[in-house]
Amino acid sequence: TFVNMFRLGQISVQKVNQEGTPLEGVEFLLEWSEDGTNWQPVTETAGPEYPLGSCTASGLKEGKLVTDADGMAVFTGLHPQLQYRLTETRTNQGYQLLADYVFVGELSPEKNYKEEFTVVNVPVFRMPATGGKSLVRIPLLILLCVGTCAGLLLYRKKRRHA
Repeated sequence: TFVNMFRLGQISVQKVNQEGTPLEGVEFLLEWSEDGTNWQPVTETAGPEYPLGSCTASGLKEGKLVTDADGMAVFTGLHPQLQYRLTETRTNQGYQLLADYVFVGELSPEKNYKEEFTVVNVPVFRMPATGGKSLVRIPLLILLCVGTCAGLLLYRKKRRHA
């Protein structure tokens, strides 16, 4: 008697900055669906049975994994006949959260049911500090001009009466 087991799949994502340096502590959520409309977070299982929507990755909490020192989050033991959706849910301070999904679809049999992604994180855009000192200079310049004009008027008035 032989038991025919599914070939389990895997989704790996590496998070790096613009220079290619791995980013630790970025959180990713993996959800599954049979029909692509009702999505649920994957749940942790240790096997030997692998119910729909299960995942064998250690450290999984509510369908989420956090990248390690190498910037990696690896979801293992995935059912090959489901659809998956991978989303970045938290990133490091000073970086932008991805606006779209990293992956939506089925695991490809041509890739041995393994999907690998590298996601580049970009810093949050900050407005450049321009003219910071002009806010002090402009009022001083106005006061100097007003004082000079007032002084000239007083000088002319005294000169006429003299």
